[in-house]
Amino acid sequence: MVQTADEITRSLCDWIKTVSSDNAVTVRSAADWNAAPGIALRLVSMSPTPTPRNSRRTQTIRLDYFITPSLDDPLAEHRLLGELLFAAFDRSDFRIVAQDDAAKLRDDLKLPLLPGLFVSADLQREPEAIAAKPVRRPLVIKGDTIQPLEGVVLGPQDTPIMDALVELPALNLSVLTDERGRFRFGGTPSSGSTKLFATKNHVRVGVDAGPARPVTIRIPLE
Repeated sequence: MVQTADEITRSLCDWIKTVSSDNAVTVRSAADWNAAPGIALRLVSMSPTPTPRNSRRTQTIRLDYFITPSLDDPLAEHRLLGELLFAAFDRSDFRIVAQDDAAKLRDDLKLPLLPGLFVSADLQREPEAIAAKPVRRPLVIKGDTIQPLEGVVLGPQDTPIMDALVELPALNLSVLTDERGRFRFGGTPSSGSTKLFATKNHVRVGVDAGPARPVTIRIPLE
């Protein structure tokens, strides 16, 4: 991958020489517009291609060049520009700038009105890899044992309530009580408390429960 602008500039010079070996090719400053025999190559604009912030993708800068021949014979100038255009069609490392974009580029940069050809090329660079910090301490993984959580749902006079809905929101689980009002969740963390909700006949009761002992939930049904 090309890493510097001068590599692209030299590549364009070499390409121009293959199209017109009889004329000298010189790299000129964008501030130098003095007429000189031969073909001049000027880097006239450089603009970044937008990429998302913090992106790790390839960074790209667009380089715009202006190729201007200066020959004693105007017809030879025209013929050379045509040959450069045709030869540019077969290139994949740079692009011909469309007429409207070229006119805008000329106006924005206030370039002199000279016969020439605008081409653009992409200067690309891979972002620097971020080195991971060395691990100075061994990795410690702390686990938690899993235990069942069970209990009973009771109504008035400690009557077992069948088909009460018992919910464990933290794990997005729910069960129905059996004929003895009992419920059971297969596995919950053994540390800390867990919020349980029991519902019957639109009456909902919440309690804090832990897996160490059975939980009793009383619903005040009328």
